[in-house]
Amino acid sequence: MKAEKMIDSMSYIDADLVQRAEQHAASAKRRMVPRRWMAAAACLAVTLIGSFGIAYATGAFDGLLSYFGGNTEPYMEEILSAVATASNDEMELRIDGAIADESSCHLVVSFVGLTDEMNTRFQAGDLAEQSYFGIDAVTRDGDIVQFPSTGSDTYTERDGDGPRTAVTQFADADMTYLVTCTVGENGEFTMSDLKTIRFTYEGLTVELDPSGIIDMERQLVAENPETATISDVYLSRLGFRFTMPVQENGVNAYELYLIKEDGTLWEDGAKELGWSATGYHSTDDTEVTWAGYWGGGSHVAVGFINLDDFCGVQINGENFYF
Repeated sequence: MKAEKMIDSMSYIDADLVQRAEQHAASAKRRMVPRRWMAAAACLAVTLIGSFGIAYATGAFDGLLSYFGGNTEPYMEEILSAVATASNDEMELRIDGAIADESSCHLVVSFVGLTDEMNTRFQAGDLAEQSYFGIDAVTRDGDIVQFPSTGSDTYTERDGDGPRTAVTQFADADMTYLVTCTVGENGEFTMSDLKTIRFTYEGLTVELDPSGIIDMERQLVAENPETATISDVYLSRLGFRFTMPVQENGVNAYELYLIKEDGTLWEDGAKELGWSATGYHSTDDTEVTWAGYWGGGSHVAVGFINLDDFCGVQINGENFYF
């Protein structure tokens, strides 16, 4: 996939959300297990309960809610299970939480300066620090792979007429970014194929095992298969994916509405939920595949939906159902 063939889409209509994000963080808003693994599962449960206690005690829970919004609390165990750290003499890199589906992964990465120089550098909030971010992955077969699309975002503030600078929502961090990586449409790999996701900054790498945080996507079928122009429609609690023809005028905009359980459209979804997506053109330029994730109450946060509240999605006037 050529870089120039990628296009981006955002649906964050409510300007108040952006303003609120820039000024301050949002306030704190059955699987079968084999018997021989019960002891290990109990230990994990104790560990997670301990993580919740630490998170509440340190205020980290409120910090996480600034980066993960919507129907978040049922998934906080998964988000917290992804924490990881790496450090050297100058700094510490932390993954404070992460979540994924088969198309994308979202990591909250915090930076802590261990020297006066690095502490001052991080707290300066220079948005150009993002140019030093690196992210790749290692598959279960041991191959190193690159993500077709990566991005990062952070809360910002402005002092008078000066430039906007990054601000973290964690009391014990100097700098924090939400980092997103997307696998693309070519089928080379999905998130389930990855053994490790690696985030690198200034030669220091922190690693994440995504296996425990991946939400499986659910495929939808067209209401009218004979006339449908959109294909490969998938939804997860975290986002969406679909393929549509490239329009003759070169504008590949789309209208997307979730269909509520009662069959009506959630017409205010774009305003209340919002989303961000990356589009990938096919090699022959006849199709574009959109891979997106739901908004979480600000232009920075990732959101969650409860799929049980919906029966499908409408894209460009075409209905698709679970």
